Amino acid sequence: MILHFFSMESQQFQTIFLPEQPGSRVRLETILTPASPLLLQDYIVWSLYSFVWVNPCLGLAALIFSIKAQDRKVVGDLEAAREYGNKAICLNAFALIVTSVIVLVIIIFFTLEILTIHS
Repeated sequence: MILHFFSMESQQFQTIFLPEQPGSRVRLETILTPASPLLLQDYIVWSLYSFVWVNPCLGLAALIFSIKAQDRKVVGDLEAAREYGNKAICLNAFALIVTSVIVLVIIIFFTLEILTIHS
């Protein structure tokens, strides 16, 4: 009997050969497969959102890296696509954090100003 498994985490196919006769040895084979281009993220939607609504400067940089990641994925250079995708997600996260901190500081500032005016 032959059993086939695919691990999404390790991207490996594993085949287990179970013996037909009692006392025979069990054989295990692992086949390494390259990362699928479908699993690579280019974060283009998040980059567009960052560019339009969050922080245009960092969003533009993230959008450029997202487009580069998408182009590299189409060409088949998966390692470069992964690197550009990682840069895009870092820039998107940084833009979101910076903008959130700025908005939070503005809210705190205006709240303190209103409290000092009314007291």
